[in-house]
Amino acid sequence: MGDRENATKYALELIRFQEKNKLTPLKSNPYTQVGDNLKFYKKHQEALRYYQKALDIESQNHDLIGVAIGKNRIGNLYDDLHKNKEAIKYFNDGLIDAQKANYKLLESELLINLGRMYKKEKDFITAERYLKKAVIYSIELKATQHLKTVYTNLGGLYFDTKKYTLAEKYYL
Repeated sequence: MGDRENATKYALELIRFQEKNKLTPLKSNPYTQVGDNLKFYKKHQEALRYYQKALDIESQNHDLIGVAIGKNRIGNLYDDLHKNKEAIKYFNDGLIDAQKANYKLLESELLINLGRMYKKEKDFITAERYLKKAVIYSIELKATQHLKTVYTNLGGLYFDTKKYTLAEKYYL
């Protein structure tokens, strides 16, 4: 509801309660909440610690979807820090987990993120491959937001490679 301070306060209380009482299985949500709020305030290193703890919990719980989401979240944090290679590693690992879980919508998002990262790395061929695969999944899933995002990314990729006719097609 927009009250990040109270959200953080209550999430930290829940973390303390879980850890003090050695609850099993631990819930990753409060760690993610704190991580998201810290990331919002640009406290990236602190956010990373909470995201990693959430990822560890999802791994211990053998929740492939939670693991893939956690890796996507960490990849985005590394993207914010302009650490492209680390971001790519987490996005790739998350993609593998999303594929194992057969979670196509998350696969689509991770493909878009990988396309974005490879574009930043000026590896346009690899970026295009990931983005075109994301188009297929987005159309198949009727995921219009993902489709708009991937078309915008493809437009930018073609613009950067001076393929202006193709760029215009995707932008339109």
